[in-house]
Amino acid sequence: NNVCPVEYRLPLNPNGAKDSDNEFDVEVNSNSWTGTDSAAALASNLKLPSSGYRSNGGDTSAYEGVYGIYWNGSAITGGEGQDFYFGPYTDTLDHSPRAYGYSVRCIKK
Repeated sequence: NNVCPVEYRLPLNPNGAKDSDNEFDVEVNSNSWTGTDSAAALASNLKLPSSGYRSNGGDTSAYEGVYGIYWNGSAITGGEGQDFYFGPYTDTLDHSPRAYGYSVRCIKK
């Protein structure tokens, strides 16, 4: 179930690499990522807006402008998906139920 247009894909852990090799994590550790807040995410090479999210139990979104959570293309066992999370105090890879309404950032293959 690829949500991206033809010739684009979600960021992932290339060839099953460890989390520190995830394309989101590599970006965070590059010189273009200067902090964990919304301004740093938007100023990075990925230009990530703090889009907030929609939980799996509701129909409204929350935390727009504060947190950004983006689905990653790497699979997690147990019915969850891997995501990249950033906000005022942290940026990290995490995992969540696939029913959550997180944003996606498609990158060219």
